[in-house]
Amino acid sequence: MNVTGPQASAGLPRWPIAILVLGLLIVSRLAFAPQYLYYFDNINFALALEEFNPSLHQPQPPGYPLFVGLSRLLHTVIGSPREVFLAAGLLGSALSLLFLWLLGREMFHERVGWLAALLLLFNPAFWLGGITHQVRVFLATGATAVTLACWRAAKKDSSPRWFYTACMLLALAGGFRPASMFMLAPVVILAGVRSGRTFRQWLTAFALGGAVTAGWLWVTIQATGGFFVYLSTLQNYATSEFSGSSMLWGGNQDSAARMFIAAVTWNGIGLLTWIWALPIARRGPAIDDWRWKSAFLAVRFLPAFLFHAIVHVGDPDQTIITAPVICLLGAVVLANTFTVVRRPYLVAAAAVVLNVVLFVRPLPGIARAASLRAVRSIDNQTQAAFTSLMELRTGRRLAVISYRSLITWRHLSYYFPDLPLVVLHQDPQASPEPRSSWFLLERTTSAPPVANGEILLPPGVNRVAFLLAPDPTLKNLLSDKGTWQEQGPFLYKQVRPGDSLRFGAYRFQVPR
Repeated sequence: MNVTGPQASAGLPRWPIAILVLGLLIVSRLAFAPQYLYYFDNINFALALEEFNPSLHQPQPPGYPLFVGLSRLLHTVIGSPREVFLAAGLLGSALSLLFLWLLGREMFHERVGWLAALLLLFNPAFWLGGITHQVRVFLATGATAVTLACWRAAKKDSSPRWFYTACMLLALAGGFRPASMFMLAPVVILAGVRSGRTFRQWLTAFALGGAVTAGWLWVTIQATGGFFVYLSTLQNYATSEFSGSSMLWGGNQDSAARMFIAAVTWNGIGLLTWIWALPIARRGPAIDDWRWKSAFLAVRFLPAFLFHAIVHVGDPDQTIITAPVICLLGAVVLANTFTVVRRPYLVAAAAVVLNVVLFVRPLPGIARAASLRAVRSIDNQTQAAFTSLMELRTGRRLAVISYRSLITWRHLSYYFPDLPLVVLHQDPQASPEPRSSWFLLERTTSAPPVANGEILLPPGVNRVAFLLAPDPTLKNLLSDKGTWQEQGPFLYKQVRPGDSLRFGAYRFQVPR
């Protein structure tokens, strides 16, 4: 077998394999999806189903308008936001697998396409995104669609329509995640240069891509409140996200080094599942036109990887945009073992099983973030907190005070909208400004009322619970330490009108 031969089916039954892959996709996502919306950001998207406004973080900037539009469309037939996002993720995942299969088939051979799709299906970062933060699945969807169009457009005898298509797909990918346009633009430019497009064709492609971009960008700007509000929102969000880790935004060397290691690790997990087969593959058939194919995939891979390594990567599923390239290379390696080993399909099965193992039983350290264990841990904590909260509210008028807890204030406000919630932001051991806190009720945020430096809790409250960051020293900052009881992650006590409470330098009062 020559993995770079003509686009032949090689006797592979397409529809049975496609149905099997689709079935594995559905089962693996639905079976392992968390019970609650997983990320802070997911709550933002759930709120965007009701009102799209990035300035209110509904969803967070830069807005992701096409994903919100798709989710709203699905919401017309699917009631629960959790199921809406799962359905969107299944759709995006299926399209990603389809486009990667086509790309592998056209660049190398159909067997490479199927192997690449299987590797991506169980890639830990891709799997994580499919069950927790489905908007990121569309990083792979947009990237594989653009790459496929660019591969076709790069041929010197190709119709300019493929180049136009690549530019419009690039703009559509930006509507799902705007930063992906900058990560994928180099491969579009490469396709245009290699195919020798004329100035008129470049101009047409730019106009088509610009028209698509203008459509979703205009909607986003209008929803945000105008161009300058949107620009300010983007600047503030970029500063808050990037300044903690990127040296380009003033981050320190240790944080930058951790981010670089995270980018390497989360990409490297997908590499580990097939690199062991490389020594065998070196004895297989040579790759036709390998220099061009290597350069093409390098231009496709490096911009996104460097962005994550130097500018920002916070979660494993943000690397989904580079995962298809790693899976495609792995598929080439595995396919090149088929003429060498006696039972070649066992080699492919081993790579798939390794993906599953690394997702279910991850390597220690930062690799654990891209695993089912991380998902189960957070979902179990959320479920335990919500169960405790319902018990604490029974027969009582409860107010919750939150300080950097693992269960985010966004989750509490979304799932318990009628719960009075005070969110503290500043260090309680410093000199916090009481008015810098937030008061939430019915998902509406406001500054809490303050009198004589004390935050006034809502009238009628007769039980107060603290939900604190997982730091045991924080408990010691509570006044009357012996009177607080534990219920799950909460510390609570009964209160009466006129009572005062203290948490470090923060002071609270129950109105008379």
